[in-house]
Amino acid sequence: KKLIAVLAAASMLAAAIPAAASDDITVTANGNTVDFTAYDNVLPYIENDRTLIPIRAIAETLGLTVDWDGETRTVTAKDAATEITLVIDSDKATVNGAEITLDVPARITDDRTFVPLRFVSESIGAEVDWDGETRTITITKEVAAVLAKIDNSKWQLNTDDNVYYQTGISYCASPADSDYETLGVFVPAGYFDAEDNGDGTFTCTVNTETNINGYTALTAPMVIPVNTPGYSAMAAPTGYSSSVKSYTDAGFVYIYAGARGRDHGAPAGVTDFKAAIRYIRYNGDAVPGDKDSIFSFGMSGGGAQSALLGSTGNSALYDPYLGAIGAADESDAVKGSMCWCPITNLDIANEAYEWNLGAARSDLDEETQRLSDGLADAFASYINEIKL
Repeated sequence: KKLIAVLAAASMLAAAIPAAASDDITVTANGNTVDFTAYDNVLPYIENDRTLIPIRAIAETLGLTVDWDGETRTVTAKDAATEITLVIDSDKATVNGAEITLDVPARITDDRTFVPLRFVSESIGAEVDWDGETRTITITKEVAAVLAKIDNSKWQLNTDDNVYYQTGISYCASPADSDYETLGVFVPAGYFDAEDNGDGTFTCTVNTETNINGYTALTAPMVIPVNTPGYSAMAAPTGYSSSVKSYTDAGFVYIYAGARGRDHGAPAGVTDFKAAIRYIRYNGDAVPGDKDSIFSFGMSGGGAQSALLGSTGNSALYDPYLGAIGAADESDAVKGSMCWCPITNLDIANEAYEWNLGAARSDLDEETQRLSDGLADAFASYINEIKL
C-alpha cells in the first residue's frame, strides 16, 4: 500500500522568519483531507523555503508517535524503525542517534510545536516531491501490511493426542523470508470449547475451567523450542508434529516457530524468535496460555540463541530488525530459558560439547574417554582465558 499526503500551497509568502501561517494550504492523506480545526486551527507555514507543519498533524498523517520534554524543549517522533529527535530552535537533530544539520529548526509558534516536513518525512523513508507550478508537496510513504491475528475458526484437531493446532501463521507483517517466518500453535484440547465446522476445522473459544496437570487456559506455561544447531535456520511446521505431545500432555501450550539462520546473517534468527513471541502476546487471551510465562529451550547453537532470548528481552538493539519485518508492538521477554550446552563460538564447539556432555557418558573406551576428557579440559581453559 502507499500512503499519499499532498500539501497544496496556493499562496506562499517569501522567506520571512517566521512566515505567517496560511489557511490556503491543504493536506490530504490517502484521499482524506486533514481537518486543521482538529488541531486548534494551527496551520502549516513556510520559513526559508521550507514547510513547517504542526507535529500532531504530520505524526497522525505518517503514523508516528510523539513525546515532548518541556524541560529540554525536545520533541521525539518515532515509528517501529526510526526515532527522530529535534530541539526547538536548534539546527541539530538526530535520526536513530546520528546527528543531522537542519535547514530550518523545529519551532514553537502560537504555543504549538512545528517541525520541518521534508526532514521528518524523509527520515522515516518517505519520498517527498515538489511541483513548482502547482506549488504542491507530495509525500509518499509505504505503510506496512496489517498483521493478522490467529483465526479461531481454523483450528484442526489431532484426535490421537487430543491437541488443537494451527500452522502456517505469519508472525510478522513484512517477512524477510516467508519460507521460515511462520509458526504453529499446539494447544491441549481441554483448553478449548470447539464447534465442528464440518470441513476438518473447528471454531474454538477458550475454556478457562478445564484443569490439566494443575494448569488452566489462563495459567498454562507456553514453550518455544529453538532447534538451531550451528545457528542453522529452523523450518516452520506445516502440519501436526508428534514432538509436542509430551508438552501438551503436561498442560503446556507449544509455540513452534520457524526462523531464519546464519546464512541470512545475524541477528536474523533471534529476531524471528522474538517476533514470534511478540505475536503470541499480540493475540492476547484469544489463544490459551499464560503470556507472562513463556519459556524458550534449546541446545548447542539453539542453546546459545535461547540464552539470548533470556538475556535480551525488550532490548532496543533489536528494534530496527523487528521493525523491518513488521513485528507486533509487544514485549519479547521470556520468563525463563533452558540453554543446554549453549555453543556461542563454533571454533570451540567440540570442546564445549565434551565439557557439557562428556560427563554423562559411561560407555566410552579408554582412548575415546581420554580424548573426551582432554577436550573438556581445553574448554575450561578457554573459558578461563577469555575472563568472562
